[in-house]
Amino acid sequence: MSPTQYPCILAIDDTPINLLLIQKLIEKIYPSAIVLNSKNGDDAVLKFKENKVDLIFLDIQLPTIDGFETARQIRAFEVDGNRTPIIGLSGYEKEQFITNGGSKNMDDFLRKPIKMESLERIVNKFLAGDIKQSC
Repeated sequence: MSPTQYPCILAIDDTPINLLLIQKLIEKIYPSAIVLNSKNGDDAVLKFKENKVDLIFLDIQLPTIDGFETARQIRAFEVDGNRTPIIGLSGYEKEQFITNGGSKNMDDFLRKPIKMESLERIVNKFLAGDIKQSC
């Protein structure tokens, strides 16, 4: 990825400290990233529709609509076959996350509490491609 690129990352969590943690960790990994925050699923879907998002971190337990439904709605708005990577965030074990349907509309999973190494692996894995550059 070119240093002149500014990936747009959408972080969705109803706990403000978790949003701050995600943002700070992303800034350490990729200082030029633009991080949008959302506290619920409805707002997240709206922000996705209004911005060109490159990567999404999505908490599973949210007010209004849960993370599984939020991911489903985001997928419904994707166009031209472009699939924005969605990373599920939860205290669940990965097997429980998959059993509850997380693997259908999500591309990967991070268990809370989020660790720097895990987040860095995800960011590097999914931001290696084209950046939309228009948050």
